[in-house]
Amino acid sequence: MRFGFTLVALLVVIAIIGVLIALLLPAVQAAREAARRMQCLNQMKNFSLALQNYHDTYTSLPGGQHWIHFRSSTGAMDIQRGWALQVFLFPFIEQQARYDALLNRVSTSSGTTPGGTYPQTRGKIQVFCCPSDPNSSIVNSNNNSKTNYVFSKADVVDSNISATNENAKNRMAFPVSQFKGLEAISDGTSNTIAWSETGVPALTADDKSVKCSLALGVTGLAGTSGLANCLGVVSNSDPAVLNRTVYASGNTSVNTEYTARRGWNLYYYFGCYVSFVTMFPPNSPNCSSGGRDSWGHWSANSFHPGGVNGAFFDGSGRFISNSIEYVTPGLSTAPKQNLSGPSEYGIWGAMGSINGGESQNP
Repeated sequence: MRFGFTLVALLVVIAIIGVLIALLLPAVQAAREAARRMQCLNQMKNFSLALQNYHDTYTSLPGGQHWIHFRSSTGAMDIQRGWALQVFLFPFIEQQARYDALLNRVSTSSGTTPGGTYPQTRGKIQVFCCPSDPNSSIVNSNNNSKTNYVFSKADVVDSNISATNENAKNRMAFPVSQFKGLEAISDGTSNTIAWSETGVPALTADDKSVKCSLALGVTGLAGTSGLANCLGVVSNSDPAVLNRTVYASGNTSVNTEYTARRGWNLYYYFGCYVSFVTMFPPNSPNCSSGGRDSWGHWSANSFHPGGVNGAFFDGSGRFISNSIEYVTPGLSTAPKQNLSGPSEYGIWGAMGSINGGESQNP
């Protein structure tokens, strides 16, 4: 007598195995995402430690924009402004060789903007890439690295990339072309956020993702209609994408200047590239008052389910939920943009300001 599986028994076994795989697969995927999220958080915590090492070396924090002095091919000095804060942390995150090569550049013909097509800025820099982001490993059209990690511009929206804006100079740790010490963070380094995340775009002109894209020419951002106008850029039919009709100058298609996207260029100081604002909660839309080089509101965004990572000035880090307590003033009320005092945007806003007198912690 021969023993073996009947066809029915074999099918039952296969079905049981299929059910077990279906049950286990989500758990495996969740575990993988948890590991990726932790890797992103650890990298951001290293950036916070890099800020402390920078401060120990130069007795101040880096500014939100820097000038770099190059020597031209004729031997003359060439000064170029607009380099992002992230670049000046290179020596403290094991990128000394790239930093030295950048400062020792002797040609002025390789582009007119930070990053550009300079040979010294080509290629991906892995420490600025979050593995949860499917586009993080893709360099931009100039072969420059993008960045998933962005620094805080506090709860300031109006003219927050201006070197003369008193709000920016007072409430944020990294104002443009100004250098502050850690002692300026009177709310406490463990209560004040330094870094968070953004999604980065693919190389396509039709990327409408709320996490990666930027609504241009949103009117009245600092006025009574600003808050409503920024929230209004999201599609009514799909909250994950931007509305095609919100762009400036009557443009009814998605912004074809795909350089106007979040995290697009690690080297350039444009706010939409390298920073975020603690006004709307995590994973909210990104709005510019004009083009990519204008001031505006840039949210912290990520591909982690339910929120974003955040790293603080003391080197600590934690996951911040999309549902963190925040206060949006009446949508018919203009942002106050206080020079001092508590943030009007709840705990999320308080985490951004350095000297609002708040002690909230998520």
